[in-house]
Amino acid sequence: MQNKQVKNREWGVKKYAMIVEQRSTPPYSRGSSDIIKDFPLFMIASMTAFARKAEGAMMWEIRSVNHRYLEITLRLPESLRLLEQPIREHIQHRIKRGKIEAVLKYQPNEVPLSAMTVNSSSLMQLAEVTRTVAQHFPQSHLNLIDVLTWPGILQTEDAVADSAHKLVLTTLQVTLEDLLAAKQREGNDIACCIEKHLSMIQTQLHLIQKRIPIVLQVGYDKMQARFTELALSLDKERLEQEMVWLAQKIDITEECHRLHSHALEVKRVLQQKEAAGRRLDFLAQELHREANTLASKSIDAEVSRAAIELKVQIEQIREQVQNIE
Repeated sequence: MQNKQVKNREWGVKKYAMIVEQRSTPPYSRGSSDIIKDFPLFMIASMTAFARKAEGAMMWEIRSVNHRYLEITLRLPESLRLLEQPIREHIQHRIKRGKIEAVLKYQPNEVPLSAMTVNSSSLMQLAEVTRTVAQHFPQSHLNLIDVLTWPGILQTEDAVADSAHKLVLTTLQVTLEDLLAAKQREGNDIACCIEKHLSMIQTQLHLIQKRIPIVLQVGYDKMQARFTELALSLDKERLEQEMVWLAQKIDITEECHRLHSHALEVKRVLQQKEAAGRRLDFLAQELHREANTLASKSIDAEVSRAAIELKVQIEQIREQVQNIE
């Protein structure tokens, strides 16, 4: 009976050693830092930017801040309200996410009297309203200059209006280019910051990876000592089940592998030209979930410390991702 126990334990040691060897093999052969260096310059954009552009009598100011979706607020002179929809379409074509406030300031040059006409329909409506109000305020006096400056009373020729409309859209395009350049510069800074955190994550993963065989071996030694202490007699099949159960319970190789894969995916997404903020936010959540799982399975002090550092770096990434379009 005693010889059988010894043989089963020896067999258990060999079986467990095979599990340790399989599970301690790194899921990637190249160093993660080498893989990270293979990527080109970052292409993402920040949601925070400001641009101002003046052209003649017209000036655009565009501000962009963080927002979950694309929200556009326009402040236009009354005489240029007809351009609101084309302006929105221009902005939507260039920006995919963020809260945008676009302000157009317009002080037109003097228009020749020959190019001005009075809108008779609007003038008659204003006169009717004025007569109604005058009944209650008989001592009030009407200023004709105020009448002429009332929106819609004076109209300019189509050629003058078309010129102003073209200038509005042309200046808008130039301002948007400046805004996008500012978003790109800040986005590149954010991406560099995220890359530093990714590098630190990979460093911690390599430290953890080196500890996996030691952790598994310590776990087996504790279990074997417990069996010896209790003088338990286990058959070959039961011992195999216990070994596999222990290896699965404390093994963190899969979590390391997924953390490594997610980190590389974050790096790849940072190169995309299109909006990537939502995808990066999802990846940051996945990184956080895997780090939590790894920490909960740890039975080693060094692995636990590395897991805490992982969570710190991932939290920093989650904060930075909130600024990405």
